[in-house]
Amino acid sequence: MIDLSTSSCRFEIRVNDVPVINLNLKNQTSTMFPINYAILQNGRQEISIKVLPILGQANLNKDAALKYDIKLFDTGNDFKFQKQFGNYKTPAVDQNPKLPSIVHNDFFTAEVPYKITAWQSSKKLENNDTTKSALIKAYEEVIKMLIDKRYNDFKEKISKREYIIATTMYLSKTESEARINNIIRDLQKGFQIQPLPKESIMLLYAYGKTAALKKFNGESALYAYNKQTGEELMIDITFHLASRDQKFEII
Repeated sequence: MIDLSTSSCRFEIRVNDVPVINLNLKNQTSTMFPINYAILQNGRQEISIKVLPILGQANLNKDAALKYDIKLFDTGNDFKFQKQFGNYKTPAVDQNPKLPSIVHNDFFTAEVPYKITAWQSSKKLENNDTTKSALIKAYEEVIKMLIDKRYNDFKEKISKREYIIATTMYLSKTESEARINNIIRDLQKGFQIQPLPKESIMLLYAYGKTAALKKFNGESALYAYNKQTGEELMIDITFHLASRDQKFEII
């Protein structure tokens, strides 16, 4: 788990170059969230943070700050806390009021009772228009699938991703199925899938092995909107090219 406190900034945290949180925060917050799904096996793991100005600003707010601790819990023993390590705190920004960003990288060791094959052997992606065009096509296929209410096809499409999440997050079959059923239930109760935003940007993750389309604010470009409540439902998916295939698959 990452125990996080942050204020007055836009920030992203990645573990093994996989995004685990991305927020634009004008005020302050404290939260704790799991990061196992970005850890594929035992050993050395990388954590990186990027602290940026709030959207619309050129430099970091003088009150911008981020602090985290990595905490280990035993999920097999009533979620018992075991130890804390890998802590970090950003330097005070008010000493350098024109600071454009803060970047920090570190490493920690994880022991987990699983080993997952995910994007390790995937094809490394080029950050160019050709890749983005293929990625847009892959997203549009998912959008059409959801608009057509082909939910069983959608479940099959994201099965690899759900297997990774269920294994790394120690979810039961019932808990894993509930994750997808909740999305489908929302889509059946007023949330309508929206077209890809024209300003969508492509971001590469997992050391260039996976890609996703994002809005400018960092939210997923795949989302649904409920006209009655004004709520948005973000559907975060990431694609890769398996070494044996040249078609984008959800991972």
